[in-house]
Amino acid sequence: SRSIQVIARQFLDCTLLESSAISTLLALDLQFLCFSQQVLIALQFDSFEYFWGFVDYPFGVVNSIRCGILRLSCLYYKVERMKALKKAKEAKAASSKNLVLCFSIIKNT
Repeated sequence: SRSIQVIARQFLDCTLLESSAISTLLALDLQFLCFSQQVLIALQFDSFEYFWGFVDYPFGVVNSIRCGILRLSCLYYKVERMKALKKAKEAKAASSKNLVLCFSIIKNT
């Protein structure tokens, strides 16, 4: 999909720039987008029950389990994304400090 392509492009750009904190954040977005797409595709087919091993359960129960898996995945993603975002902000702050330090050294020489 378009959103996966955009994030993949940003991920490659960040990797080339060696911005590890930001590339981690984008990699997480990419991973979650791919996973959620797989789940959404699987939700549309009967093979989902066979894939997850829920063959003997009635449809209502299977649907509840599907929703539970998706909710847990979203929660995990949100927590991981918050951690990665914090690291990205810290990395940005650190690089800004380094830049200020470089300018002050240049100014004083």
